Amino acid sequence: MDPASIIGTTSAALTFVDFICKAVAITREIHDSAAPGCRDQDVRLEKIAAAIKPGLDQLTRKVAEKGESALSDEERSMLGVANQCYAVANKILSHLRATTPQEKNSTGPNGPNVKVLSKLNRGVKTIKTALHILWTKSEADELKHEFNLCTTQLTAHLVLVTR
Repeated sequence: MDPASIIGTTSAALTFVDFICKAVAITREIHDSAAPGCRDQDVRLEKIAAAIKPGLDQLTRKVAEKGESALSDEERSMLGVANQCYAVANKILSHLRATTPQEKNSTGPNGPNVKVLSKLNRGVKTIKTALHILWTKSEADELKHEFNLCTTQLTAHLVLVTR
């Protein structure tokens, strides 16, 4: 084997081992989490993203009562940023729902074999979820970054409006 082939094979093996280590770490995190089938950080992110809707609804009601023509430029801009944050939050929620395995209710017979199959099925779902999280990591990181930028802009607008 020539040196270039050895380097290429070694690099591929190290990449594979790195991927497996990440998959095992995420699988363990999912398995040990308080919420079944998802990571604790995803649960927190889902709560934050879902909390935007009531605030935006309240802001929209106030705009409807006040009339959009009565808004200042800063308030109109803030409303646009709030709508943008809501859109990003919806993308995050749909991404999180895609990575969370759906539990199926089965009303079949109970017994030792069913319990073993249930545990095996849960393990397979956990591994699939971990792999999906790894494969969509760049998309998730991009959404988190976009959400952070959006909330920073919203905070700046709130400071301007409340002066």
